[in-house]
Amino acid sequence: MSTIKNILSLLSNNIYITKQMQRITFIALILFSTTVYGCNPVNPFNVEKPKADTVPSSTKNIDIYLIGGQSNATGQGYMTDIDSAKTVAQTTEFPRPFKVDQRVQLFYIKGWYSPSWGSFFGLNNGQPELTWMPLMQCSEDTIRFGPELGFGNRLMQLNPNFKIGIIKYAASGSSLQVDWNPGVSRVDTTKWGSQFKCFVNAVDRGLAALRSDGKNPIIRGMLWQQGEADTGYDNYAIMLGHFIDRVREQWDVPNMLFVYGYVFPSNPTSEIRYAERDVDQNSGAKYAKNKAFVVWTEDLQLRKDDPWLPDPTLKSDNVHFGTAGQLELGRRMADKMMLK
Repeated sequence: MSTIKNILSLLSNNIYITKQMQRITFIALILFSTTVYGCNPVNPFNVEKPKADTVPSSTKNIDIYLIGGQSNATGQGYMTDIDSAKTVAQTTEFPRPFKVDQRVQLFYIKGWYSPSWGSFFGLNNGQPELTWMPLMQCSEDTIRFGPELGFGNRLMQLNPNFKIGIIKYAASGSSLQVDWNPGVSRVDTTKWGSQFKCFVNAVDRGLAALRSDGKNPIIRGMLWQQGEADTGYDNYAIMLGHFIDRVREQWDVPNMLFVYGYVFPSNPTSEIRYAERDVDQNSGAKYAKNKAFVVWTEDLQLRKDDPWLPDPTLKSDNVHFGTAGQLELGRRMADKMMLK
């Protein structure tokens, strides 16, 4: 482009070239610059740099992952045990001391206040809800965490240049049949369960906050850890498949990946586990759902084996994943998400 400017300057200052020849040459250069440089033919030499609001959308993209479910999704891992020898031995993929990767962003909603419990039914990490923050533990109190830490850290290990956000809402003891019932469509709000309503509220407000900040959130996947509160093979397989369809419909993301973990323990919930197995895309079963993938959990460490517990009665807890179990669950979910 500077070469063209120099030619024009030479033409305009050269007394031996006629005015007609200057005009002809100028028009030819305009046509040349339009073809070669893609410039505006009205002003081919005044190309401005992109303004803030014209930056390619890819620089504003942020990949969003949703987390939902019941108590193993809220999370029963303990921050106190995260660097214990036992936890370190079972989660070797994470550098120690464990540092939460705060390049990942987190958004959560508490749920609703229960007068009988005297607290919120859902999540409370000690920080204001409904606001984006650097990734941190997000369970029912400030000392516990769920799959968000292992998942977020692992995603950044695999994709260090990505912008990643997590929107989380989960509630202990909640069922898919009642509490997470998504209704038949996005307009069928009267049939929505109480937890699904909270979940939709969290996701909608999280996405809206990013858009108002000039970002372009893209829902890439969802993590789901739930099933203890439901029964029946066919019943759960049908409900889980419908839930996946509805989440995709709710936010117009038909290709969203859905990664979920086997319910634990295997008994008396084996029917649910069989249903979860058969919803997996690769199961070959009639309930198989496209882009849905189950994560193996049978070998994950349980809360009863944590080195430190706030209550001695928890030493008999063989239902909830412990500190190492939660970190590993998140890591496996991230790996599964990236492999698919």
